Amino acid sequence: MRTRLLLLMFFFILGGCVPTYSLVAPSTLGVSKGEVSVTTAIPWNRVPRMAGGLAQEERWTLNGLSLDSVTFLAGVNDGEKIVKQRKKEDRQVPAFSATMSPPELVSLIESYYSIAGAIDYKTTNVMPANFLSSSGMQIDYQFTGADDVKRRGRTMLVVVADKLYMMSALGTELHYYDAILPEFELMARSATIN
Repeated sequence: MRTRLLLLMFFFILGGCVPTYSLVAPSTLGVSKGEVSVTTAIPWNRVPRMAGGLAQEERWTLNGLSLDSVTFLAGVNDGEKIVKQRKKEDRQVPAFSATMSPPELVSLIESYYSIAGAIDYKTTNVMPANFLSSSGMQIDYQFTGADDVKRRGRTMLVVVADKLYMMSALGTELHYYDAILPEFELMARSATIN
């Protein structure tokens, strides 16, 4: 009996350490510290901000981060990075520059995923796209994760007033990417800078 009680207490203590997701109800709301507003037609789960992550980064999921996610990153200033890294790390994601050309922005996204552990990363499509009422770009890609699961992704990005704004969808190649893509596209079309 005592062992059972100790195990029960252990699970309650562990449960208190697990970050809790919060519900995002269908609505129009601010994301990335209120920098951008998007409209969602379906409920999502807001992922707790990771320690050491960028303050203006926000991530949502429908089925869990290993299956699908939408990431918002707004207002990255010239000279800042799109991810926090220790200066001692061998491989670094380059800092964003407001003067980056479209190929350099594509390379920025590729370096982010490659350093995060993507294997066989391949950009499958790059095209001009209207995002946040400005001329931006859409980048489609695929890769195999460190867990040997094939994933597909799409990033919408634009530079406005020397700041980078991004919205990315990522999901497993089997089912989840295709399942979230229509809602992602609706949110990207609805997005506005506040």
